[in-house]
Amino acid sequence: MNGTKEDTLLAKSDGESLFEHTYNVIRAISELVTSLPEKALLEYGNREKIFKMATECALFHDTGKAALGFQDVLKGERANWGGKRHCSLAREYRDRSKCCPPLKRGRNSFLTL
Repeated sequence: MNGTKEDTLLAKSDGESLFEHTYNVIRAISELVTSLPEKALLEYGNREKIFKMATECALFHDTGKAALGFQDVLKGERANWGGKRHCSLAREYRDRSKCCPPLKRGRNSFLTL
């Protein structure tokens, strides 16, 4: 890779790079975690732990966007990716690494506040 625009991994068809997208997602996670109510901290520990978990999950979620077929669709070189989704590949990475625990989705979860 020589650093040309053609070498840039895209996150979206509007030209946003995967790097820019990931940076923006992590920034949004930081803002979200900062604004979490104390109730969320009781369930998940502390803000640092929540930030780390959410960031790892976000990074895994977008790894599938680097797949060549997905890139071809974003660049308009293919009409579709045969029904595949970028997050499907990410699930494989996540499951193998075991770093992202499943989020709790009960009545007392901050996800339902």
